[in-house]
Amino acid sequence: MSYPYLAYRTPSIVAFTVLRNLPTLYRDIFISLLVNMPHNRLWVKQELRLLGTVQLMNSLIVLSLGYFWTYLYISQNTVFGFGSGYIPVVKNSGYSLWASLLFSLSGSFSIALQRRPSNHMLFWTMTMNVSSIYATLIGVVLITFELTVTSALKSSWWQYRSAKMLTGYLFLFTVLEMFMACTVTEWAYKASKTEE
Repeated sequence: MSYPYLAYRTPSIVAFTVLRNLPTLYRDIFISLLVNMPHNRLWVKQELRLLGTVQLMNSLIVLSLGYFWTYLYISQNTVFGFGSGYIPVVKNSGYSLWASLLFSLSGSFSIALQRRPSNHMLFWTMTMNVSSIYATLIGVVLITFELTVTSALKSSWWQYRSAKMLTGYLFLFTVLEMFMACTVTEWAYKASKTEE
């Protein structure tokens, strides 16, 4: 049975017209199919959940490195005094705290997007990953500044060496987060463009 008069109508008008003309049994089947039909066609890569999990782990590592750095700074305050020459820029800016919060939010939204794709979740995933990219750029600048300023210090004290080592590890994990956030943002952008 075809309905030629439905050719130029909106889908809701078509559904109502079809429902009105169907017998009761077919009407119930049609309503259940219409309700359970997916409303969007976002094609999100399956690897997005893995990248979101790695982003969450990365945020925990960055937070742990920040806590270790803070503990080292507080416990060895006499070594890292104002006249020591070591300037803990990353510790003083609180980078590990606010960056790990952004990294964990972007990872959580990435996992949620892969589990339940929707336009709303796609928007928030892209927003949080772009903000994570900006946070990593700020972090790379801060860490590079700290490593550049403290590279001239030649001290045999273990506190200086461990502080430089923690800052170096923080740099590596910040760059890793930048690459992951760029990848997730690219995939989310492609998913928004392939939506039908």
